[in-house]
Amino acid sequence: MQQTENLQQIFDKNFIADYKKLHEKMMPLSANFSFFCSWRRTKTDGQKIVYDTSLNMFVFLPQEGLPQFPPLADYNVVNWDEYFNKYFYGRKQISFVTVPEALLKVWRNKFSTSLHAEENRDLAEYLYDAVPFSSLSGRKYDKKRNHFNFLTKHFEYSYLPLTPDLVPQVKQFQKNWLEKQMDMETIKGHFLPKEDVLIDYMLSNWSFFCPKYLQGSVILINDEVVAYTIGEIVGSSIIIHIEKANSKIHGLYQGISKDFLTQMLLEHPEIKIVNREEDMGDAGLRHAKMSYHPDGFSKNYNVQIKL
Repeated sequence: MQQTENLQQIFDKNFIADYKKLHEKMMPLSANFSFFCSWRRTKTDGQKIVYDTSLNMFVFLPQEGLPQFPPLADYNVVNWDEYFNKYFYGRKQISFVTVPEALLKVWRNKFSTSLHAEENRDLAEYLYDAVPFSSLSGRKYDKKRNHFNFLTKHFEYSYLPLTPDLVPQVKQFQKNWLEKQMDMETIKGHFLPKEDVLIDYMLSNWSFFCPKYLQGSVILINDEVVAYTIGEIVGSSIIIHIEKANSKIHGLYQGISKDFLTQMLLEHPEIKIVNREEDMGDAGLRHAKMSYHPDGFSKNYNVQIKL
């Protein structure tokens, strides 16, 4: 009961609603500023985020030894002098990570001679046109469509919304999936445990988050969870936070993606863009995301500003 009360305190009183309103103003939208990605920073990286009412922005407070994340705001109307004086008084130089394109454009105009920016390719978010991506239609999706057709031809599976009664099975699947991935000793091992913290939080409170804040689905074969996904709708975009499947079952990743997005577009026809987040520099993830032929990227930058 105490956990529910804490959640009400955190998410109610329009906190998440105000956050989403500001996030939706970001064009192109960055998944790094989705509410749950920001929460992950506070939970796993020790960042502290506050809502500054006078500036109408969410601010990641500067902390010694931690990277500085930029604020979330309506960037075109912010009093930037007040922001930098309030949070970085006395600093001569500030280094930010994961600065979205929308903010970089504003900062370039303000700090034209004292700003240095470098694109971080590992954090570029993959964007796809929602309709053809969800249906796997068109020549560029021929191979993915063939994988999906193999799944439907050779396996009898059930696609279901992720409901609270399925959470224990999903948690067990996630535990087994993570153990196998960590044994592979890839770069994934550096960020998957942090991701697992977020997944456990989402699932442990699924009846609270779904469907108001998050949506999810599962695929079952022989009554066993073999794939699941979790997404967040922000404006006209859907951000795919989590997508896991048994890689030994051919076509399963295509199946969970296609079925989930087909359902989401039926329920939310306003969705135009699928954001599948970044690849974190992982070669396997990059290959997988590029194999879907992205229609664009939401770029993120490392930025240094001299004050």
